[in-house]
Amino acid sequence: KNIQCNYNDSIIFFAREIYVKPELSPLVFGELVFSNIVIKNADIKYDALSMDIFNLNKDSYTRNIEIPSISVLKSSIVYGDQLYNIHGQFSLTYDQELCIQFHDFIINSYYFNSELLITSGSISYLLNQLTINNINLKSKWINGVVDCSININNYSKSICNIDIDMMHLYIEDRKELMINNFTIYMDKSLNLMIDKISYL
Repeated sequence: KNIQCNYNDSIIFFAREIYVKPELSPLVFGELVFSNIVIKNADIKYDALSMDIFNLNKDSYTRNIEIPSISVLKSSIVYGDQLYNIHGQFSLTYDQELCIQFHDFIINSYYFNSELLITSGSISYLLNQLTINNINLKSKWINGVVDCSININNYSKSICNIDIDMMHLYIEDRKELMINNFTIYMDKSLNLMIDKISYL
């Protein structure tokens, strides 16, 4: 209980309660496996998210990490002056490639019209390539699927395919921006298709 840690003074993590269920036998082969981790009432604050946090020491004894179930309950992330509440489950694996698989993960914020549910999909990172694979978004203000492969060092080499059925945003002075059937495809060129857009 009441666990706190930080990374390079840019990421601060505090949790009031953490439950960990490890699997000891894989350690013999240099693998770190937790069958279940539950994090309750955590607060995470970061000033800048750098990709070097994914560059784990490959000379260390533990080479692979596998956590099939991570439950984050009633927690929050602060980035700059923006607060995001999070609640849900995901899995994590690391073997040269870092991969996070979402399972009904909820994000909410003052900046959202309602909570955002990630029903499924994954995010992975390997060799400066960030891959967002089949992230399914559901809420009262946005519904759709996001697929992207982003080259961190050269964005021109990125590929993106985003299909949004509906997007409903409040912007300045609480004016409404509504978009229906919004599709972005980017490879060597950018293709943008919108069925209907209105600004009230």
